[in-house]
Amino acid sequence: MVETRTALDNLDAIVDTPGIDGLFLGPSDLSIALSNGRTLDPLSKDVERELDRIVAAAQRAKKIAGSYCHSPERAVALAGRGMRFLAVMSDLALLRAGTAAAMKVLKGS
Repeated sequence: MVETRTALDNLDAIVDTPGIDGLFLGPSDLSIALSNGRTLDPLSKDVERELDRIVAAAQRAKKIAGSYCHSPERAVALAGRGMRFLAVMSDLALLRAGTAAAMKVLKGS
């Protein structure tokens, strides 16, 4: 998990550790760490910059780069940038989205 400045400072050492198969970005937690606790913004410029570093480090080591994605659209975007392991939405977010879609249909009939 790459969610702290310490993890970023040690990307190469982490990805080169035997038994480690990849790097996984926690974008919300990383945004908090990079802003010293001032901001929760998983799409911030700082997170976007570090995302590219994470992908590059994983690719150099022939490992997998992954990330949590708040939406399917974000997953597609990150796949296009080299992320290969994508956790799409939380279980609660999926339940809410499914319920909202069902309610929209039911209210329309």
